[in-house]
Parts: sequence; C-alpha cells; structure tokens
Amino acid sequence: GGRREGPSSFRRVLSTKRMNRLSRASSPTPRDFIEPQDVAPPAYTKSIRNLPSIPRAPTDERSTRFRNLLHSYSNIPMQWENPGLLDESLRSIPLDRIYPEADEESQILQAEAESLGNSKPYWGYQDCVIRALLQWFKTSFFTWVNIPPCSACGSPTIGRGMAMPLEDEVARSATRVELYQCSAPECMSYERFPRYNDAFVLMTTRRGRVGEWVSCFGMLCRAMCARVRWVWNAEDLVWIEYYSVHKGRWVHIDPVEGWIDKPTNYTHGMLDFY
Repeated sequence: GGRREGPSSFRRVLSTKRMNRLSRASSPTPRDFIEPQDVAPPAYTKSIRNLPSIPRAPTDERSTRFRNLLHSYSNIPMQWENPGLLDESLRSIPLDRIYPEADEESQILQAEAESLGNSKPYWGYQDCVIRALLQWFKTSFFTWVNIPPCSACGSPTIGRGMAMPLEDEVARSATRVELYQCSAPECMSYERFPRYNDAFVLMTTRRGRVGEWVSCFGMLCRAMCARVRWVWNAEDLVWIEYYSVHKGRWVHIDPVEGWIDKPTNYTHGMLDFY
C-alpha cells in the first residue's frame, strides 16, 4: 500500500498530485488521506447573501483601515499555494517519522472504537497524520522566542525598542524589527529580531512567536495536502483550521500550545502568551 513506501515516494506522490490539480477549485488530497466519505467542506451561501451586488471600496477612514487589514492578512495564507515553495517545505518534513506515528495511532484508535462497539474511531488517518506533524513541529522543528539571546556571546538581552528593517530584512518580508542589547558589560552588542511573515523564510529561521508559528505550520499542513485556513480575531489571536475528511468539519489547531480541536480555550481565562 501507499503507506509502506519511502519518504521520497511520498514526496513524489504529493508533489505530482499538487501540480496536476492546481487548476481545480478544491485543494488536493494525498492518496493516504482518502477516507470512505470524502465530503466537501460546507458552503458559505448563507454568510454571503447580504453582500451588495456591486461591491465598492470604502471611503471612510475606519472602514479603509479594516479593508487594508483584510488585504494584508489575506496574503498570508495565499503564499501557501505556491507549488514550488510547498515542495521545498515538504522536503523538511520527516515523513519516515510522521507516517509510522500516524499509522500506529490510527490502528490504536480503530481497535479502541471496535472494542467499544463503534464503527468509526474518534480520529481518522488524515487527522492522525496532522497530529503527528504537530507533535514533530512543536518539539523538534520550531522554537519559541520571547527575548532573543545575544548572538555574539549568548548572554541575555534587554529590549531597546523598534528599528527600521534593513534592506535584506525587507526583502525577506520583515515589516518591523525589534531591537535588543546584550546585558553583558564586556559585550553590549545589539541584537535584531525581525518579525517575518513569509512562511518560506520562517522555514529557515525556525523561530518566532504566535504569528510565525501559525504561518509556518499552516504551510507545512498545505505541503501535506490538507485543506487549511488561517484564522485571526480582533483580540490579535491567530490559529489555523484544517478540514477533517473523517469528521466532515474544520478542526482548530494552535501549534504553539499544541492544541487540536480546542477553540474554546481562548475564552476560558487563557494566559496572554504574546
């Protein structure tokens, strides 16, 4: 079966399917993700029925700011649709680790469901792949950065405000840069912490805070051919959701906390982790 092939075979299958189906409206689904009921995600007919027949750009300042915000944030998940970048991202994923872990969990869940007299386990195989991907991403791939250490001597640094991005930082999508200074008297070097929003750049830096974590993990999910959407709310929280074929709905993921399908946690007194 497909699951017994090596990592290179998996990458070829996913890359070929992606290139063959780029022109289609629905996102590609890898062979191993196909389940008995491959139901399309719910339509948004009801939510868009009040839109004007002829849309017009806003003219007042508040609405214009909101429109610009939507345009800016909409560009973040759009970068995940570049097939070349997705193939490059796929090469960073240890498929020889992800698939065996997903296989094992899937078999355990199936056995558990059968022992309880259920025909359907709680998670499907696709869900188990995403769960294994999340575990690897959180524990082995990406790093949380609150205050970056001094790159010259490794000592703690002190925040010194913001700085304008340098030319090479702008070229790599940085719109702002946090500036820190080494606390060691014999060093006192300055440390720059650019806030990148380009997921491919983040595949190289592999560090950041919530926004960076979500952007990078979202692209990795797309590289694995999951249907993914990027979610932002007005409290400046971001997360992603993937469409679970097994459950027939969108499933919440917070890669920083390692949460899956726990969207209500944000309203239950969660500590501010920004």
